[in-house]
Amino acid sequence: QYVHFYNSVFTTKNDIPFAYYSLLSMNIDEVNKWVEKNKSKVLAMVKWANAEIGKEIAVKEVIRNGNKVKMMHWYFEDHNLEAIGEMDAAGKYQGEWHFFAKDGYLTAEGKFNTSGEKEGLWKWFHFNGTLAEQTNFVNGKREGKMELYYESGVLSHSMVYKNDLVEGKREEFFATGVISAEAFWINGKREGKGTIYFHNGKVHYQLNYKGDEL
Repeated sequence: QYVHFYNSVFTTKNDIPFAYYSLLSMNIDEVNKWVEKNKSKVLAMVKWANAEIGKEIAVKEVIRNGNKVKMMHWYFEDHNLEAIGEMDAAGKYQGEWHFFAKDGYLTAEGKFNTSGEKEGLWKWFHFNGTLAEQTNFVNGKREGKMELYYESGVLSHSMVYKNDLVEGKREEFFATGVISAEAFWINGKREGKGTIYFHNGKVHYQLNYKGDEL
């Protein structure tokens, strides 16, 4: 979110005051002395930084669960909307977020927990607005069902995650919706029988895996 800001820190020659100011909380004697000696430069940098960040962020009203609430809106350098969501003082994502591509379409939506990790059902979208992926998270790790979709809306992949690793049956489908492959996974590795199918759904051939190897 702050790529443009950090680039500007260097192009405006605010990099040295910014670096020392960022280290103040570590209570290093050398840093404290430099900041005290160059207080005017540091204050000017802080004033500039607040104004610069303000260019990329705006607080606007949105509808959440039928109610109007004020949320932070984040923008690309060309001023197109990049995301809607809140951050805490440490810069961690909090609560519900929506992300957008530069040409305006919604790319992803979901919630972050108080630790700034993905939590619950997350969705990603194709450029035409159809669902591309939906995956469940627990504290930043994939947990439960993941489904991937073609732009047409037809399911392309289906699997289950346990502690961020694929567990159980994983299925793949042709764009027609007919199954194209399936295999069983244990702790993120293919184990046992795998099957490849023709477009008409009939078995093409079968494989046997052990430790993710044939």
